[in-house]
Amino acid sequence: MGLLVAVPLAWQAANDRPARATVALTSSPSSVIGVYGGAGQVSRVLAVEQHLGVRSMYAMDFLDGSSWSTISDPGWLLKVWGHTGFKMVWGVDMLPGSGASLAVGATGAYNKWFKLLAQRFVAGGQGSSLIRLGWEFNGGWFPWRANHQATAFVEYWRQIVNTMRSVPGAHFRFEWNPTRGDLGVGPLSQYYPGNRYVDVIGLDVYDIEWGHYPGAVAEWNHMLTQSYGLDWLASFGAAHGKPISFPEWGLGWGNGGNGPAGGGDNAYFVQHMAQFISTHNVANAMAWDWGSRPMISSYYPAAEKALFASFAAHGTPAPAPMPKPVPPTRSRRHVVASAGAPGSSGYWLVTARGKVFGVHTRWHASSVHPARSAPVTGMASTRSGYLLVGARGKVYHFHTAWHGSLAKRRLHARVIGIAVDRRTGGYWVVTSRGNVYAFHAPWHGSTGHRRIPAAVTGVAASRSGYLLVSAKGNVYSFHTAWHGSMAGRRLSARIVGIAVDHRTGGYWLVTSRGKVYAFDAPRLGSVSRKALSGRIVSIFASGTGYRLVSSSGKVYTFR
Repeated sequence: MGLLVAVPLAWQAANDRPARATVALTSSPSSVIGVYGGAGQVSRVLAVEQHLGVRSMYAMDFLDGSSWSTISDPGWLLKVWGHTGFKMVWGVDMLPGSGASLAVGATGAYNKWFKLLAQRFVAGGQGSSLIRLGWEFNGGWFPWRANHQATAFVEYWRQIVNTMRSVPGAHFRFEWNPTRGDLGVGPLSQYYPGNRYVDVIGLDVYDIEWGHYPGAVAEWNHMLTQSYGLDWLASFGAAHGKPISFPEWGLGWGNGGNGPAGGGDNAYFVQHMAQFISTHNVANAMAWDWGSRPMISSYYPAAEKALFASFAAHGTPAPAPMPKPVPPTRSRRHVVASAGAPGSSGYWLVTARGKVFGVHTRWHASSVHPARSAPVTGMASTRSGYLLVGARGKVYHFHTAWHGSLAKRRLHARVIGIAVDRRTGGYWVVTSRGNVYAFHAPWHGSTGHRRIPAAVTGVAASRSGYLLVSAKGNVYSFHTAWHGSMAGRRLSARIVGIAVDHRTGGYWLVTSRGKVYAFDAPRLGSVSRKALSGRIVSIFASGTGYRLVSSSGKVYTFR
């Protein structure tokens, strides 16, 4: 799955070495940084993104190159990465492990597999991703090694690009990606498919040499000036009017002799890579953080510190600041529910009497009259406004569509919440027994017919369905993934809410005392009992984290 990397050969005289070219970059290194942290390692990339303070960072993963069927079916990867919001770079094998060749591919014989792959990428929401096709083709370690097959490589590349672009909804970009150094395959320009078929020109760069490592300063100068090094990359990209990239860059490994020799914990390399990136037209720079050379690890503390210092978002517009906690006031007493405003850092709080408070977002008024109805028990945001629901199932809408309610129906249990289906704009209303009522949204089931061990206290929508949670931490999933629960565990307080992390597909549970439990979602903290100004009544996702809301109206932010 693309886990091998290039090992540059001994220094050689420069061939086709152009003059150094420098192109001004319009943004800082933090805007192009990305991470490869291992197959499907969403949480690892999330942790780096949160540490750097970068929004929508790049992430990379590799398809399974075992066979044509695995190359053309990225289903598992789409489930893992599809809802994370990362800008994805996909390592796509040109050939499977055996039984195929560049020459046959050049005839179009394998196009059907890449058409199928493109269709699945588009269907999975990855139709605009960056395709890192046939990476490190100038090396000798992949089935698509192109040494002395420049004509076949170029024609096959064009076949794949034309095929994938032909699929409706496809807006792929394609990255042409040799590895650093002259590996004896001849001029790399012979392997270039042409500007119509390439969007980004990349180069894999590791702090490593074969046999002997000359020291950090000497090695960096060599990386710049060697045949097919960094100066060549900058000049070649500028000559073709293309941005450049570092699809893999990272630390070295090995002790030399007859094998690889690396610079180890080399902050000098990281700092100078960051400087090069900031002064050139770089599309993305994917830090390698996996296996024997993890860049972001306490095993290499100096390099890790240099990376965070060099790529933190202090030089770029940072994400909108999170609102400060709302101080409890007399008017905000008895808050019962909350909702985050989509696409912003704002949110709304609502009391049992239907009084709504907007923070860093538009307030759409409220007209709930508790004297004529049951108290409000739930709240949910839509793309344009919000919905409230009362204990008897009446739904109130503000600056958003209304699709019906349970008003005047005879219910066997109290309504505890409402959740919005982002795909249809409809919503689900849920009772304490787990009865689910769908309004202009697909109904996927309920616990209403089951004997459940505790009352349902929370509901949350996922991208494909919904989840219910009980006071004892039982989680019930309907048409969406189940990642675990607190069922059977001893809890210090009842569970009062659930929120979905739409980046990982996991979720968080929270107790009335502010204890947070994470399931395939990053756990960012809880509220200590000493800090509580009232019992926690709800949790909602916000940006890359979550917020807890107390009955007094105080909001606790974790990101």
